[in-house]
Amino acid sequence: MQLCARRQSAIAAAFLLACWPASTRAGEAPPVPVLNWYGQSGLLDMPSARMLPDAQLAVTVSSIGSLTERYSLTFQALPWFEATFRYSRIDRLAGVDLFDRSLSFKARLVQEGRYVPNIAVGIQDFLGTGVYGAEYIVATKSFGNVDATLGLGWGRLGSLGTFGNPFTLIFPSFKDRAINTGIGSTGQVRFNQFFHGPDTAPFGGVVWHTGFHGVSAIVEFSSDRYVQEDKAGAIAWRSPVNFGISYSPFEAVQLGAGYFYGTTWGLRASLTTNASVDPYPVRLGPPVPSVMLRTPEERREAVAAAVDNSIVTAMQAPMQPMAPLAPLQPMALPAPPQPMALPAPPQASAPPPVPPVADAAVRDRIAALARQQNLQIERLSISASEAAVAFTNTRYRIETEAIGRLARILMQTLPPNIERFRFISMQNGFPTEEVVLERSSLERTFIARGDGADILPSSEIRAASPRDPLLFEPPVSPYPRFAWSLYPQFRQSLFDPSQPFRFGIFAVASGSVDFGRGISVDGAFEVDIYDTFHNLRDSNSLLPHVRSDIKQYFEEGKNGIEHLQGTYQWTVSPGVYAMLRAGYLESMFAGVGGEILWRPPQARWALGLTLYQVWQRDFDRLFGLQDYNVLIGHASFYYESRYYGLNVAIHAGRYLAGDYGVTFEMTRRFDSGFEIGAFTTFTNVPFSKFGEGSFDKGIIIRIPLEAIVPVHTQSEARLDFTSLTRDGGQRLYNEQMLYPLTRRTSYGEIVKGWNNVVAP
Repeated sequence: MQLCARRQSAIAAAFLLACWPASTRAGEAPPVPVLNWYGQSGLLDMPSARMLPDAQLAVTVSSIGSLTERYSLTFQALPWFEATFRYSRIDRLAGVDLFDRSLSFKARLVQEGRYVPNIAVGIQDFLGTGVYGAEYIVATKSFGNVDATLGLGWGRLGSLGTFGNPFTLIFPSFKDRAINTGIGSTGQVRFNQFFHGPDTAPFGGVVWHTGFHGVSAIVEFSSDRYVQEDKAGAIAWRSPVNFGISYSPFEAVQLGAGYFYGTTWGLRASLTTNASVDPYPVRLGPPVPSVMLRTPEERREAVAAAVDNSIVTAMQAPMQPMAPLAPLQPMALPAPPQPMALPAPPQASAPPPVPPVADAAVRDRIAALARQQNLQIERLSISASEAAVAFTNTRYRIETEAIGRLARILMQTLPPNIERFRFISMQNGFPTEEVVLERSSLERTFIARGDGADILPSSEIRAASPRDPLLFEPPVSPYPRFAWSLYPQFRQSLFDPSQPFRFGIFAVASGSVDFGRGISVDGAFEVDIYDTFHNLRDSNSLLPHVRSDIKQYFEEGKNGIEHLQGTYQWTVSPGVYAMLRAGYLESMFAGVGGEILWRPPQARWALGLTLYQVWQRDFDRLFGLQDYNVLIGHASFYYESRYYGLNVAIHAGRYLAGDYGVTFEMTRRFDSGFEIGAFTTFTNVPFSKFGEGSFDKGIIIRIPLEAIVPVHTQSEARLDFTSLTRDGGQRLYNEQMLYPLTRRTSYGEIVKGWNNVVAP
């Protein structure tokens, strides 16, 4: 009775605070939600129905006394969907410290209105041991500067002040809920636990945004009785009322302190960023070339000449096969154009000589100016009214920025009669996409201070043809070409219970030789500078040890060849690309094979096919090979959604351990270059044989270096977090190369960044 009265008093106090006079003005944006000790938007221990700003990324470290630690990564994947990955240490649970991995989701069902609250549904510990397993339905309403929350919890959040599960009135089977202690198998989705159990419990609380230097006061009634922790002596629970404060000294920082279950203080620190925001609108690097305009008379003459040349070209093309038809000769006379002052056909059929344009000094100047912009001119062709440029962009993340800079260079260097600019993007020596611009449209847009939309109707975007005459021009820079670099590399190993975080710092020396279009040899050698990869567990895998023998690779191959391979890449036809590779493909496998990718022009989907015969490398990562070999391959489907920048990839085929299955990937890619998502792989390996984790899964994070330092670069940090390193569902590292390699120059990416042609 005393507990029930205390609960009622807490809820009553929450709603009294909710009626506190509003201090925010109508139309003001609500404050950024407070993050709770689980790393998700909420109160202290309890969730709320609030959502973070779309694309918000938050890293939270929290502790309750010295007995519970939680490390959380929360991502607002969609405006209405929040996902949290969490790694926790719970002291003395089941007699030992438990290191727990869990995944939580929260989806908004109803968005707040004048009289309607936010309503959300959530699942806690979706994949994991089930120690934090819970489900909830929660509502949050803003009353001025106060957020009031009231919810119902199941599972762990249904362990205090309970009443019967309302779902059992419709489905009697919902009364049963399996009990998890965190010691069994992990990684399996237990659908028969969601919203199951005999009990449901209310929870609630308020957050008062004081308006005083980013301080918010929080009071909550928690429906989590902490039964397992209290029984194991990990905590001393006395009260369901928790209270605390949240302090945001800067926009990207939240600090919190709270008093939990009547006995213990807790601390929290959260760092946030928004993946959709470019932190550096202006970057260091070469200045954008200035714009040089022709006079109106020069522009009119160039346009007229370009039209004349187009008419003559169109007339000449069909005349050749029709030459034997003598009766049709009179119909092909160019008499009608003569009143328009068009040149006579014999004169127009031979373009006037343009010695200044063809002069080697002009070509060298274009190439030199491009190098100043960190762009490589591969081939250059200039005719009476058109300049065609094949180029390689290894610096600018957005391809249209490179095109915009090159267009300005051509406007500076070429005579007024050149009206048409044609750009072919090259990737590792093979052509991918072609963009055609009209010089007069560019000039009118610059004069009117317009944007990229003004030139799009007069421009062309299409897949490049491998038979384009430009590609058979002499290369501007002769082959072979050499390149090398030295750089540091950071690696991490997470979630091993004996040592949850390990890392290593390596020095990498890499080099490459390009022998011709798409033909290259490249390699990298790694030197271990410092690492904590000791006392790794021996593999107990029942499958071929294609990944789980990582201990031997770290012990015997601290310094070794990361890769050494020969590659041939080419464009088969417009939108169809191919690659062959042979050599030491990655740290653990050597082999030979290839890939073919079909990107239909102006389509949002693509198809790929890979096939490799691979041999496992010796542990010292030098030149030796082990006996194990396998034929692997995948058919891949890619789709770029028009909504929210979502990308889907499905790979089906055979994996390194000889198992067959499917990998699903979904990421959200932002204009800023951030890409965040997740993957999961299911194969014909039973969960019991796969081992701990049951199946392969992980989080995908791509962070552009441009978000860290204000420079132009295509480099990115690739942070793929997997719960454990097992042998099932494993592919070659960098196996799917052509799709990401051609993505920057794809039709969709060109259109998305089109304004950079005018405003690079």
